[in-house]
Amino acid sequence: MPPQPHARAPIRDYPHIGPTPLLLSRAEVDELYDLLGALISCLDELSIPYVLIAGSLLGAVRSQSILFNDDDIDIALIDDDSSDDGSNYRHALEKLPDLLREKAKQRSIEEAASAKRGNGTKLRTPATYMYKRRPWPGCDRVKSSLASRVWIDIFIMQRYESIQDVLKVISVKDNGQAQPQEYIDGIASAIMSGSTS
Repeated sequence: MPPQPHARAPIRDYPHIGPTPLLLSRAEVDELYDLLGALISCLDELSIPYVLIAGSLLGAVRSQSILFNDDDIDIALIDDDSSDDGSNYRHALEKLPDLLREKAKQRSIEEAASAKRGNGTKLRTPATYMYKRRPWPGCDRVKSSLASRVWIDIFIMQRYESIQDVLKVISVKDNGQAQPQEYIDGIASAIMSGSTS
């Protein structure tokens, strides 16, 4: 069942937790969290399930923050082709760029209104959020115009009914040619050893 959209405080409203970042300024980390908040809001609106993965998941568990030496956030869209209108990834490709532009526009309007009210918010350059499809399938990137050194990588997690379904997919290269049998056997062996431990 996809996650249900719900009211949540913007990520930037949470207190700064976790270690002081090494590679980034606190402002860059805050911008990364603003970007994550916008992306999560979009994914919730689209009812696309997602999870934190890799170092981002490790940082969340260890320090309730990004890792002190990280400069991005990694999430995976759960793509199982069971949605009514096709794959979640295709749906994201179609809808996310426009939704992210709208979120950035909305953020800029809110920040301008807050600065006008004089409650300590400094008027700054309006943000734009960019969704960039990468040259290989399933590793897209979302960036903010306000912090060029941070981004969110979007990966795809595909659900398969069986190991045979996985092997069928990996047995063919993107160009349609067959993968070497030793490559397929190596992956099958890794899957089988991982499923028994």
